[in-house]
Amino acid sequence: MMVGMELATCVKYGIGLNVVVFDDGHLNMVRQGARRVLGSGDDFQLPVVDFVAWGRSLGCETHRLTDAEDFALLSRPARGPRLIIVPIDAQANLRNARERVFNFPEES
Repeated sequence: MMVGMELATCVKYGIGLNVVVFDDGHLNMVRQGARRVLGSGDDFQLPVVDFVAWGRSLGCETHRLTDAEDFALLSRPARGPRLIIVPIDAQANLRNARERVFNFPEES
């Protein structure tokens, strides 16, 4: 939802790119950051968002991937922006190699 204007601009000018949304139903980047920095935080759960309808309302070719075979569509050239929705587990917690820099660690 943070790239709506950019997608609309790409639609207007026919700029082909793939934008992938990892849909876990939460503001997970914010949730994970709050837990790492503060030790706890809100759940940051979103209301159900129909990202397929949202992408199509912007004029994007939009797909919700449901199995590994669906990823083959990424090999097709895009004539404009393509929004790809990938449902993921809300408990997935990937490590960020730059985390120590962004969290301003104390010097030892």
